[in-house]
Amino acid sequence: MPIPLILAGAAVLVGGVGLVGVASAATDMSKAKDIAGKAKTRLEEAQERLQRAGDQTNEALAKLGRAKLAASSGTLKRVVAVADRVHVGKDQMKMAIVPGITVTPETVQDMKDIAFKAQDILTAAAGGLTTGALAGFGAAGLAFTIGTASTGTAIGALSGAAATNAALAWLGGGAISAGGAGMAGGTALLGGLVAGPALAIMGIAAAIKAEKGLTEATAYAAEVDVMVEKMKTAIFKTRAIDARSAQIGKTIRCLEARTKPLLQGAEAMLDARGQEKVNYGDLADHEQALYKTVLALGGALYQVIEVDITNELGELTAASAQAMRDANGLIASVPAGSA
Repeated sequence: MPIPLILAGAAVLVGGVGLVGVASAATDMSKAKDIAGKAKTRLEEAQERLQRAGDQTNEALAKLGRAKLAASSGTLKRVVAVADRVHVGKDQMKMAIVPGITVTPETVQDMKDIAFKAQDILTAAAGGLTTGALAGFGAAGLAFTIGTASTGTAIGALSGAAATNAALAWLGGGAISAGGAGMAGGTALLGGLVAGPALAIMGIAAAIKAEKGLTEATAYAAEVDVMVEKMKTAIFKTRAIDARSAQIGKTIRCLEARTKPLLQGAEAMLDARGQEKVNYGDLADHEQALYKTVLALGGALYQVIEVDITNELGELTAASAQAMRDANGLIASVPAGSA
């Protein structure tokens, strides 16, 4: 019975190969799950780090937003009041220009608009402003509160998540339906969350072939590594924004510290002349110098309040750095406590 024995032997051989294939497939599947699982963990940990960094940046910008509102409705409003009490001709206004700080009648009007807008915002939001609204103000100046959402609603009138979402979309150039970058663009601008869809774990366990599952797991891990690197870059940007926010906040405090004593002197000088508007040419030389210095400090304060910290790519702007240099140069030229 040689044929049956041969067939039997072949059957055993085929069965053995099948068992080896199954074992190999199981090993590949195990490797696939391990690779995908570790990749998913890396992604989740990176997302958590980025979320923490984004929260920290929002808080830093919100803190700056509070400082801008307070300085606008307080010190800047007083500077504008002093400016309104003196009649200055165009040629005389040129005399009030300090290197890096340009003060014109138009600038004074802009300063007045900002000061009263800030006061209106604080009055209307007596119950408190959202972190999202304050962060937007810190990042983009009062233009944030003047802007409107894609629905036509004033952003300053929104609250909670609606305010945050509208702010992010507005900072991103408007809603996608309106041709802007939408929330994704605004989020990237603020350095919060990384733009792009979140990667989901692939259904490797349900792959028809273990070999395909291992290939997909390896590809997925590579995609995760790319996304993690993007998140690291975003975190780096948020830290830079945090630092710039702190620097601008410090510059605002220093400007106010230099301006307030001079404001007191200018206000007292004008009070002594009555309530009528005073001609700049009628002021004594030292009074003109005091007036010009107050306006120059007010102009510098206005510039650092209104300057955008980041551009459309979420990178720090050269304008914000220049505004600080100009302001700090002016601060250094005005003795502390002078009046």
